[in-house]
Amino acid sequence: MDASEFKDVFAAEAQEYLQALNKDLLRLESNPDDRGALNDMFRAAHSLKGMSSTMGYQELADFTHQIESVLDLLRVGELSADEKVVNVLFRAFDDLQVLLEKTLLDQPLPDLEETKAKLRDLVIKQDTVDIGTELDESDDSPLKIDVELDGYDREVCQQAAGEGYAPYKIFITLRPKTLLKSVRVYTVFQALENLGTIIKCNPSAQDLENEQFDRDFAIILLTKADQNTIKHTVENISEIETVFVEPIELRGGAAEKSQTSREVAAAAEEAACTEAEVGVKEQDRVFQGYSRGVYSDRFIRVETDRLDSLINLVGELVISKTQVLEIDSELLTDTARNALVQLDRVTTDLQYAAMKLRMVPIKQVFDRFPRLVRDLAQAAGKNINLEIYGEDTELDRSLVNQIGDPLVHLIRNSIDHGIETAQKRLAAGKPAQATLRLSAFHEGGHVIIQVFDDGQGLVLSRITEIARERGLIPPDFDGVVTMEQAIDLIFQPGFSTNEVVTDLSGRGVGMDVVKSIVEGLGGHVEIESSPGEGTCVTIKLPLTLAIIKALLINCGNQVYALPIQSVRENLLVTHSQIKTVSQQNVIVLRSEILPIVDLAESLGFAPQDHGDTLTVIVVESHGEKAGFIVDDIIGQQEIVIKSLSDFLGSIRGISGATVLGNGEVALILDHNSLIKGRNDVVG
Repeated sequence: MDASEFKDVFAAEAQEYLQALNKDLLRLESNPDDRGALNDMFRAAHSLKGMSSTMGYQELADFTHQIESVLDLLRVGELSADEKVVNVLFRAFDDLQVLLEKTLLDQPLPDLEETKAKLRDLVIKQDTVDIGTELDESDDSPLKIDVELDGYDREVCQQAAGEGYAPYKIFITLRPKTLLKSVRVYTVFQALENLGTIIKCNPSAQDLENEQFDRDFAIILLTKADQNTIKHTVENISEIETVFVEPIELRGGAAEKSQTSREVAAAAEEAACTEAEVGVKEQDRVFQGYSRGVYSDRFIRVETDRLDSLINLVGELVISKTQVLEIDSELLTDTARNALVQLDRVTTDLQYAAMKLRMVPIKQVFDRFPRLVRDLAQAAGKNINLEIYGEDTELDRSLVNQIGDPLVHLIRNSIDHGIETAQKRLAAGKPAQATLRLSAFHEGGHVIIQVFDDGQGLVLSRITEIARERGLIPPDFDGVVTMEQAIDLIFQPGFSTNEVVTDLSGRGVGMDVVKSIVEGLGGHVEIESSPGEGTCVTIKLPLTLAIIKALLINCGNQVYALPIQSVRENLLVTHSQIKTVSQQNVIVLRSEILPIVDLAESLGFAPQDHGDTLTVIVVESHGEKAGFIVDDIIGQQEIVIKSLSDFLGSIRGISGATVLGNGEVALILDHNSLIKGRNDVVG
């Protein structure tokens, strides 16, 4: 079988299993008696092993099998989840991640002998079977997993008993190392459906389809066949290790024949569908869907390139809609106007529906941090409790892919700079265990992400000392910087308060990187800190980067688009209102001094004659405001962002371009860099 066409699907599912293994091991570390975490880990490792073997990745399958053997010893109680075992498993998961990446890239595989030896040592000390063989889980009892009738099922069985039907429990165990277990289960279901009606199973049909089970499953069959026939039918299927058939005793005896055969058959058919969307009666559809690569009737996997193509087409449709809506209404009939209104509504609905396809929960990013915090806290010798809130908050997939690195920097800084050791915390009257809180929520058209720690906060004296050494403040400055000044300083490239370089930080790379990445995504970063109480870093991001609302303005006979999120208000200003302070034109707006800049000059064009009354757009960036003089305001419009060609490179003041309804190209202004560069412009 050529498995190359399934490589992308395998890679995605393998990453999900690896993430689940790390998450569940963290659960187990905090609660060694958590049987649910153990079972989830074993199923994930077992499924990953089977998938790897099916794909022909034998080294990956063998290494996962060794991990699975240790997990099985934990399940049966022959190993305890102490610090040594947990650390070995975490290292094994890290090596498994590297092995997976190398395997998928067809690169030389890493040497994992040291980790394999640690895994073997855990198994050999328990006097179990050799690590290369499957652990035998069988015992004298067939009831390793059970399935029961509820009241309605029992009533249906009693009614069907009058027509000669009898219910049986069937307990089935697959052979060790069975590949494609879901296909084997499907074969069993097909064979039993020829004998009668399957009315229940355990695990659920969805779990069986997704191979979220070990080797055992149970079925209730309503049939006229005898016990031996059922047993022999299943035993004749390959890869079946054991079959146990047990008749179900119905209390109250058989029901009288008060119903017709058609009614009994209908009741049995209805009983077969009592498990809703994952019902047993839907096995044909579910398992046939599996063979086509469809994993559920509710979810399908779609290549991101196809999704991006759809979004681009919707963007072009939005542009075309704008062109149509600009047609002079006097030239249209009533029917045409109504059609345009309908086109506007449907296109807008389609636009929002398409944008929702790009929205994914930030959980994909947050899930990596429990393991990261655990390892960093252990390395720093600190006791830290990570709290996560709002992991279901959705934002654009392109943002999710890029926000991970800034959050890693913030978490590293909190652990290394902000949070004190347990001894220092106790001496300061704080709990020994620190709190690190990661949260996300929606606010208007933005996503807010916050990283909070209850550590020592920004130490102003230390920041002042480092700033003086780096020449960031005058050497004769003998005071202490304010909190606002300290926040500005820590965003300076290369600024770090660490005295030595550690594995966590101290290399001068961090907050400036966070700021540049977030601003590149159209967002901004804010810091609030209270000495001795903690620090909160807030990242504010737009929901999406593909289609945004913009204010269209005219400047120097050119149309520009300004993201509406940056616009605070527009003003009409006379020349007499403009004053000069430190060679910068300003006005007084509600007791606030507002710098005024000619947008044309800021973009490098010749000064414009705007007449006696000036049109001013007030924009804000990171709490800093400025007013830009423009020729005219055209109005608001939804625009589709188009990236500039790499050939053009980075242009100050310009973040992209868009196509207007009349087919002309308008540049999108970068208000952040324009505000920063206002001091370079002489008014």
